[in-house]
Amino acid sequence: MNDSGIYLHIPFCVKKCSYCAFYSLPKSEKTLLDSYTDALCSEINNDNYIDSSAVCSSVYFGGGTPSLLSDDNIINILESINNRYRLTNDCEITLECNPAQYEFKRFSRLVQNGINRFSMGIQTLNPQLHDYIGRTGKPVSCDLIESYLSIPALCGVDFITGIRDGYPALPDIERVIQYKPDHVSAYLLTLESDTALFKYADTKCLDIFQRKEYLEVSNFLKDNGYDHYEISNFAIKGAYSKHNLKYWNGCDYRGYGAGAHSYFRGERYFHDDDVCLYIDKKGANLRKDNRKPGDILVELVFTGLRTSKGVSEYNYNRITGKKFPEELCKRVQGLSELDCVVDNGWRRIYIKPVNFVDYDTIIYQLLEPFI
Repeated sequence: MNDSGIYLHIPFCVKKCSYCAFYSLPKSEKTLLDSYTDALCSEINNDNYIDSSAVCSSVYFGGGTPSLLSDDNIINILESINNRYRLTNDCEITLECNPAQYEFKRFSRLVQNGINRFSMGIQTLNPQLHDYIGRTGKPVSCDLIESYLSIPALCGVDFITGIRDGYPALPDIERVIQYKPDHVSAYLLTLESDTALFKYADTKCLDIFQRKEYLEVSNFLKDNGYDHYEISNFAIKGAYSKHNLKYWNGCDYRGYGAGAHSYFRGERYFHDDDVCLYIDKKGANLRKDNRKPGDILVELVFTGLRTSKGVSEYNYNRITGKKFPEELCKRVQGLSELDCVVDNGWRRIYIKPVNFVDYDTIIYQLLEPFI
C-alpha cells in the first residue's frame, strides 16, 4: 500500500437530510462519538492489512458530519494515523464540515493540529430548497462564507444542483464565487429510492431542468477560472482533491469506520453498516468483497471516465497485467462523445468535457457488453 489514501467514515448527523443515501445515523451524543473514536483508533493501531512501509498522501474525514467530532476526537485519530503510517510532507488532510459547527477560532485550531483542507456542505442558499431537502438550521449567510474562506487552508464548498424545476442553483453559486473558494463541488441531485425525498420529490420536467442547470453551472465556473476536472468538481490550479482522485484513478485507499470501504492490492473490502457492531469489535470486522474478474475493468472505466483525463490503460495494466480489451476500444471508436489518445505507449480514453452531461448514457453504451 505505497502512496495510499485513508478514508475515515464518521456516520453521524444531527438530522439525516431527506436526499441522503449514505450510511449515517441522526445521533450526536458525546459518549457515542467518543466510543466510536476509540474504535476507529483501535482499528488503525491494530491494522494487519497494511505493513510498516505504508505511505499516505491523503486523509479524508467523510460522513455523515465529521465536524460533529470534538477537536480531541480528531486529534486522537490523526495521532493514530501518524503512528501507523508515514505521511508525505504534502499529505492532504481533509475534513468535511457542516456550517452549523463552523467557528473561525475552532477551524483555525484544527489547521494548527493538521487539517489543511475543508469541504463545507452549503448545498443551497435558497430557504425553500433548504427546507425541501431537509437541511437543519438556516441557510448559510454570506458573512459565514466570507469568514470560512479566510481560514488558512484549502477551502471548498459543496452545492446540490438541479433540485427542483424553477429553482436554479446558479444565483447561489454566483454569490459564493465572489469570495473565491479554492474548490467547488456541484452535484446534480440524485433521487435514491431509499431516501425520504424520493417519496415526495417534484419530478415534473426534472430531467430537462437538470440538464440545463448542469450546463449553465459548469460553463459559469469554467468562465470564472475553475478547471472542470471531474464531472461534479471544479478547482483553481493546485486545488484538485488529491484524495478523491485516488478513487477515480483506481489507487489504493484504506477505509476505517462503520460502512467504510477499502481498495488495495486490486481487492475491495468493506465494513458492515452497523455502528454498534463496529464499536463492539473495535473495527475488527473488515470483510472482502468478492468480485468477478471483469468487474475491475467496469470499475476503472466507470470511475476514470468521470475525470477530464479519463481512464488510462496504464492503470488497468498496473492492476491486472493486461491491456484494454479490443472490444472496448472498438466501442470507443463508435461513440463520438469519446476520444482515445496514446500517452507513452498507453491508451487513454476520455469523455470530451462538453459531453459530461451525457455521462450515464455514454457509460451504458460503452460498457454494455462487459456488465
